[in-house]
Amino acid sequence: MTKEQIEYLTLHQFLIEGKRIDKLQLFPHSQGEKGKGFFQRRITKILNELPLFDPKNLSILLGLFRRIDSLPSLTVQEDKQSEPKGITARTIAQAKELVESVQGYRKAFDKLDNADKTRRHHTKEEIAQAIIQLFPPPEPTELQPTLSHFSFERIQFDEKQIKNMIYASKSSTYPGESGIGNAYLKLVVNNPKFIQMLKCSFNALMEKPELVKEMPNLFHYRLSLIPKSSDPNSGFRPISNQESILTILNSLLLKKIIVGKPIHQHQYALQPQAYVKTIIRARNLHKNHHLLSIDIKGAFNRLPFEVIQRNLQRVKVPVNTIAYIMNMLEMRYSTLKGQNSCSIAQGCPLSSWTWCICIDEILHELSQVFDVTAYIDGLWPV
Repeated sequence: MTKEQIEYLTLHQFLIEGKRIDKLQLFPHSQGEKGKGFFQRRITKILNELPLFDPKNLSILLGLFRRIDSLPSLTVQEDKQSEPKGITARTIAQAKELVESVQGYRKAFDKLDNADKTRRHHTKEEIAQAIIQLFPPPEPTELQPTLSHFSFERIQFDEKQIKNMIYASKSSTYPGESGIGNAYLKLVVNNPKFIQMLKCSFNALMEKPELVKEMPNLFHYRLSLIPKSSDPNSGFRPISNQESILTILNSLLLKKIIVGKPIHQHQYALQPQAYVKTIIRARNLHKNHHLLSIDIKGAFNRLPFEVIQRNLQRVKVPVNTIAYIMNMLEMRYSTLKGQNSCSIAQGCPLSSWTWCICIDEILHELSQVFDVTAYIDGLWPV
């Protein structure tokens, strides 16, 4: 592929056989060890130079890594520091995964070479028009925040919770603009200064949510526009590739605020095997009834901030947590789209739950007339 083709793929993050092809994955595996050593040395040097217990250090660190042209992605086994030696079932599975991964990339690049001869590249004007269509200005709303209840619960995270969330994260998840993905986080998860920095920054944001505005690099994201089909008129699906560290923070936060806040019993979005349960229930209802399928167009992209704030208050989320979430949404910024004026991010752990609580009252009203099944923004009333 030419340099222009690689830059085009890097910009728009096209999916080939379900895998994102980007500049980090274009590096040969031999550079993985180089990236691994470079990252560890760089992190150590930065942490030694930054003052201790300043929550803004996290934003500074991300900003420094954003200036690096290429932080190569790690291979399947490079983030397995604690893996026991010797042949085990797990190492065999990892070897099989690596072989399948290599074969998959080879097929993907073969497909790219063949498809690129006929692919019509989208112009900058077409991309700009797609952004306008996908993210229209927020609709005016007369909703006022509900002030009937205040919760001043104090949410904090300890080092063990942060480490466990990093260990549980998927190494293959695409990183944000800094290039520091989950595989790299696992390399430094046992670095005391690094975990102290995360703990300090995370807890400071929970205590003083106004700090969001002083940590802009944490809320920069890369907007990926993925064509819905080969038809040039089919439009795009927007995906937000935010910083992996922000995903860790929001995953920790979600685990704490979701407790004791039930949503509609037939909203399956947050349940295990959610999609399977949704299909089974919808098919069972369809056997003896006419099933209406409703898909809310651009649901995540058009949700006004006033609606989000009102529903966070309605389900009694702590005051400081609401302030953090609202500040985070307003501070989100991408090069393609610019500053957020409404919407929640596709790809953020908080987004599905936020959407579910915003539509929950509507589901309960519909349930008085219909038998409703829901999966995030898809509704099937009978």
